[in-house]
Amino acid sequence: DLKRYQTLARRYRDPRECPITFSGRFTYTTMAEDTQVVCRFVTRMPEEFRITETPFAVPARLSRYGLSEVVNHLLNLETPKPLDFIVEGQLVRGSLEKVILAKNISAETTVTVEYIPAVSPPSPEAQGEHNDWISSVDSTHSKYIVSGSYDGLARVWTADGKCKAELSGHTDSVTAVAVVPDLTSKHLMVLTASKDCTARLWEVTTAGTAHARTVAVFGGHPDSIDTIAAAPSASSMCATAGWDGIIRLWSWRDTAGGEETVKAASKKLKTGTGEREAAAAGPVEGRVVTELEGHQGGGGCVAEVCWPTQEELYSASWDRSVRKWDTESGKCLQTFNSSKAVYSVAAAPQGGALVALSGAEKAVRLWDPRVKESSAAAAVLLSHAGWVSCVRWVPHSPHHLWSAGHDNKVKLWDIRGKVPLHTISAHTNKVLCVDTHAGKHVVSGGADCKLHWHSMDLA
Repeated sequence: DLKRYQTLARRYRDPRECPITFSGRFTYTTMAEDTQVVCRFVTRMPEEFRITETPFAVPARLSRYGLSEVVNHLLNLETPKPLDFIVEGQLVRGSLEKVILAKNISAETTVTVEYIPAVSPPSPEAQGEHNDWISSVDSTHSKYIVSGSYDGLARVWTADGKCKAELSGHTDSVTAVAVVPDLTSKHLMVLTASKDCTARLWEVTTAGTAHARTVAVFGGHPDSIDTIAAAPSASSMCATAGWDGIIRLWSWRDTAGGEETVKAASKKLKTGTGEREAAAAGPVEGRVVTELEGHQGGGGCVAEVCWPTQEELYSASWDRSVRKWDTESGKCLQTFNSSKAVYSVAAAPQGGALVALSGAEKAVRLWDPRVKESSAAAAVLLSHAGWVSCVRWVPHSPHHLWSAGHDNKVKLWDIRGKVPLHTISAHTNKVLCVDTHAGKHVVSGGADCKLHWHSMDLA
């Protein structure tokens, strides 16, 4: 080993320039202070942010900020643009040298460095409030945010934090909310789940004075419903689950006529029969299409379901597992076993392969379902000081992920790195839910009964 080191060291005028040092065995330790690394800088940003792809040398000691200065100097922009850098799929944190050594890249190799826009720090913008813990938030609608609370209400909010409507009808805590994808309806369609063992579909008229009414009720669970998810396409379906351990897929279509009863009820309002007739008719009863069984009941509460594609659904349970289901056959396709109860699950958007999960531990874990027989996490993200209640991907990015925890913190991650990009410390008690709105805001709620809006450039 010493001879191998001596042979390599002779190539350099000063042995201290050798990219490795000998420390009793042949191993990478550190580069010399003035070592240069030949890099090729590439980007997918617009043309005005591109520099030459001709390789040139930069000091290995440069960190993200130093690299950003180099690129901005070459861009010669009037206002410098904050940048992040990626080498072989890993964010540069610390020095460029640190990444090169960790990746075991030869100092004689031209290193390809991709630069991307840095995510700006979050800025407080607005605040809403419930009379009890805020259990759930869904901000997938382009204009409105929906929150659910242990006070038994769901609320619809505008993007600037004003309460537009209250959804009152449950007789116990609202545990989960979900916005239904566009059903060619001019109204906002919202799903809610409750400890009263029912779930509801609401039609919210947002034009002028807001009005909300229940148009369908799903009442087949014998115990509290803790989660609800809308089907990803306009198929008039949803999924519910809770303490009985069974996932139920529902439809609110009229089985006899084949038409959507919700649309039929809405049509009544437009044909002059008025709201009184619609109210007298009452909401329709949802129909169970499929039951997915496999999680343990009782202590195995199914805490969350997510429905990323029409054919696949994921569920997270207190029985320490995450399951992937075929919604057509009702079969469990794969199971990821965790060491702790799992509270939250989210599948990566934009065709991303990873599934994020969190629960009764301080870690966020990433599962790759493509690895069929592995129960090991593809990555583990550590920063929270308490249990992690909720994980949500940024909708347009398969790399960015939010987490909310019992340490009162909300964190934004780029999964190509091992430390969070930003931490939000606005809450005074444990945070139970978080979501992105329109690529410009992050909305979070929790046990302090507050709903916080922060502005960020996530587009």
